[in-house]
Amino acid sequence: MSQTESAASPDKRSGNSEGTLDASSTEDHTLILALPATQPQLSTTMTTEAQTEDSVKQNGPVGTDPYSHHLESHLDSQRLANDATCNTSTKHANTTNDNTPGNEKRRHLSTINVKKTNEGNSGILTVQSVVPHPTGILIDDKQVAHYDQQLRDRLQKLSEYVNKEANIYALGKLLPTATWGTFQPLADRRDQLCNPSTNEPLIVWTVGHITTTWFTRNGEPEKQVSICVIPLSQSLADQYNKLVGGLSLPQADALQPLGAVRAIKWQSEKGSTEPTLFDEVYNAREVFANKKDMLYYPVTDLKKNDLALMEGKITKYRSKDSDNKWSLQRVQMELTAILLLHCNECEQTEYALNSREITGLHI
Repeated sequence: MSQTESAASPDKRSGNSEGTLDASSTEDHTLILALPATQPQLSTTMTTEAQTEDSVKQNGPVGTDPYSHHLESHLDSQRLANDATCNTSTKHANTTNDNTPGNEKRRHLSTINVKKTNEGNSGILTVQSVVPHPTGILIDDKQVAHYDQQLRDRLQKLSEYVNKEANIYALGKLLPTATWGTFQPLADRRDQLCNPSTNEPLIVWTVGHITTTWFTRNGEPEKQVSICVIPLSQSLADQYNKLVGGLSLPQADALQPLGAVRAIKWQSEKGSTEPTLFDEVYNAREVFANKKDMLYYPVTDLKKNDLALMEGKITKYRSKDSDNKWSLQRVQMELTAILLLHCNECEQTEYALNSREITGLHI
């Protein structure tokens, strides 16, 4: 084996798996292989400064040694050749991989995933996305013309009422960013319209005249009850219909063409099959206050055309389609309370507090 071949062999062994040579490795081998030509006893004898100067004078600097210069040129040529081969192989591999059916499919799927993500972010249903321009007419004058001014003032305040801390919003003043809630371990709000910052369901107040009530059958509490209230503004009734239709899947223009807000409630307690008569009804004819400070009013005494404030939550539920699949999403108002504001031709009878509260209790 020639001296040049033996010097080049270590460089080939020190290259990586693709035949390329690390830059730092090339410099070390160049220096070590060049030194024996000028200082053969470097590995066994310490070279003094004087000896080094003599060697440089006699043989010239290491960088100018003919043998070292030849070796460096050889290594540079080999490195350039390896780099060119590597680049060609990489380019060929990339071209081959890009043309394979599998990669074509992966690129296609990646594009679809990005599109779905964008659609999800921009397609979140909110009150504002369904009703971008809410009505400013909350009360039609003809609806309240026969009431005295004091009652009309109360109706105006209740129709504009917003209490962010209590999460209470009048029907015509709903939170624009309200959307379906999210799942939490102790509070699953996915089926309730919520405030996105707190994940708490909106409490909605609807002021209007009662059209129908359904709480009993043959004098016995019904399992599911309902009450319909026509808002004091026709445009507000239409807006609510639009909201219900827009939050439904598939979306509909109007699910309640009569213009009434219908609220439902299950009267059966959890774990019980026996219905209990709904009793969250309060007498607010004189003053509207906290529920604990108002008298209870029998739900069976509510009559058509009574003026009331209906309190509820907007919820959604699943329904079967024509193929008997649970693919439909319907929206409704879930009843939580009724507050009587004005009774037409009713007896001025005060009702005692519900038995659940004890008057004057002090321990």
